Amino acid sequence: MVAVEDTDVVEITELMTKQKAFLKSWLIGYLSDQTSKQVGGRVGVNRLRREIRDQFNAMLFPNGEEKIADILFD
Repeated sequence: MVAVEDTDVVEITELMTKQKAFLKSWLIGYLSDQTSKQVGGRVGVNRLRREIRDQFNAMLFPNGEEKIADILFD
């Protein structure tokens, strides 16, 4: 789940739907390169969230905007 401002929900939902295949492909590749030690613990999880957020922002907003505030795991 992504955390965004209420005013950006529709725009980001549409962008993520259009770019779903690219986002998913990148995410699968990124996560498959991680070891259990890298993703373990609070520090590892926070790093994952930050890196995924940064990459999704870069992929969806190449102009440098950062509309995705956070990545949340269920």
